[in-house]
Amino acid sequence: MTQSAGLHDFLKTGTADLHARTDDLFGRIGIDTLAQYALFLTVQYEAFDEVEKLVAPYSAQLQALDLQGAARGEALLADLRFLGVTVAVPAPEPDAFASLDEAAGAAYVLEGSRLGGRMLARMIRARLPEAPLSFLDYPSPPGFWQAYIRKLDEFAMEKNRWDVILSGAIRAFGAFQARADAALHKRGTEAS
Repeated sequence: MTQSAGLHDFLKTGTADLHARTDDLFGRIGIDTLAQYALFLTVQYEAFDEVEKLVAPYSAQLQALDLQGAARGEALLADLRFLGVTVAVPAPEPDAFASLDEAAGAAYVLEGSRLGGRMLARMIRARLPEAPLSFLDYPSPPGFWQAYIRKLDEFAMEKNRWDVILSGAIRAFGAFQARADAALHKRGTEAS
């Protein structure tokens, strides 16, 4: 992959297959009933919490990127509480990222999920008007994604370690996939 197109293009291309697989897994969890939506949000919480904990030690250094992870995590917990879901005790702390660059890659995945969340919120609002949407429809200022990408490109120009940033994004997608795989496996086992 060339680095001349910009970091966003590099990350988008480098994670395209992972993004598609993650969307497929969460699509298989479903959002057609409140029970499915509750499971969807529970799995989102488990993965989001894991990745957010990986990014957190670097949050001060990533402040220029204006990350919204912690606030979105609170919105996610509020939606789960509204649905009557008690979240299990979080898993043990994951192995920390080796660098700020890896954390920036994971933050890219978390922040990018806001775009997909908005699309899902519209679908869920039409299917389940009573469903809470604080997490998926988390407020974003106009142009937030374009501004975020510009800031990320500036960060990357200083660092110029795109492969390491990509590895952080890959690890973040891996966390979401692992949690979704586990939930689907458990649901399949319980249905048998």
